[in-house]
Amino acid sequence: MGSFVQVKAKNAGSVSSDSQAFTSSVTANSTLVAHFRLGGSGLTTSVSDDVNGTWTRIGSNPDGFGDTIEKWWLPKAAAGTTTVSLSISAGGPVTARWSIMEGALGSLGGAIHQQIFHAETGLSFDSGNITTTIPAVWLVAGIETEASISGESTVYTAGSGYTLRGYPTADKQAFEEKDVASTGTYNATATFTTSGSPGGSIWLVAFYAATAGGSTTIFPPFAKSRQVGFIAGVNLSG
Repeated sequence: MGSFVQVKAKNAGSVSSDSQAFTSSVTANSTLVAHFRLGGSGLTTSVSDDVNGTWTRIGSNPDGFGDTIEKWWLPKAAAGTTTVSLSISAGGPVTARWSIMEGALGSLGGAIHQQIFHAETGLSFDSGNITTTIPAVWLVAGIETEASISGESTVYTAGSGYTLRGYPTADKQAFEEKDVASTGTYNATATFTTSGSPGGSIWLVAFYAATAGGSTTIFPPFAKSRQVGFIAGVNLSG
């Protein structure tokens, strides 16, 4: 299973590039995850850090309100003080709200088992279900809402067993995460109270500890709401 280590979040304003550093030095072999809420569409983006280099996009989805939701990751980090950078080479500048999170999955880093994304219009969010075939996974969800946390009296409530991370530093956006020890059918939920606009999106990714050898297969991105993708494990040799 995964173990949460740290999170950092910010509301960057309107940018074509931005960066933020983890508060504490990243531990060797950690898995790093980033969640972006970008206020535009048709964007060309890239993510990297100053210790490990280029990150990999897990998915990019429209939220139905003109925003782009992106999730990126690095399966196995080197130790060090790490600054993560976002670059928008086409379509910017846009309003960027984003969070970075570190988790510990094992000595070979992390792998991705499955993912799902769902655009929402109300105040109760549900990612939809994924069914795991690996007994120990770290469930990480990214939530974004149209309502401003600071300006519209918005309160997030995490789903059952989940812990909110990065809230309320990154206005309109947060992580939630939990460990599960057995195979089964899982989803991520969140509810809100707000004086602002309802709606947004929620995604869920199941991470697990990578094993030596093997290959990586990532299914193509999906265009529709509530989509499920299976991603074969990222298996690292050391």
